[in-house]
Amino acid sequence: TGRDIGDIKKAAAEILKIKHGGVKPLRTTVIFPDWKEQRVHEFTDTTKSAVRNRVTRSLRAQIAGKDGDTVKLYTIHVAKNKSSSGWGPLYGNVMFVDQMLEKNVNK
Repeated sequence: TGRDIGDIKKAAAEILKIKHGGVKPLRTTVIFPDWKEQRVHEFTDTTKSAVRNRVTRSLRAQIAGKDGDTVKLYTIHVAKNKSSSGWGPLYGNVMFVDQMLEKNVNK
């Protein structure tokens, strides 16, 4: 319900489109009440020669989508990283795909 809910739903739909282009979204829901923030001190490469402090906010969205005659529930990880100029663009991936009945989409 926050001010960025529209951007999150739009990003989730675009992430779904990249991986499953033929899916027609029927309903999109953000299933976390707020961003989960993670602060990590990590190496930037495999040689372990450079270190960075990364701050990432993430949450999950679900899209009920129809692909042909099949309806599936797609769980999507949506995240953004913080830089010195503020929060970066939203990105993510499809985590899980489960079949569902179309009659349950709006329940």
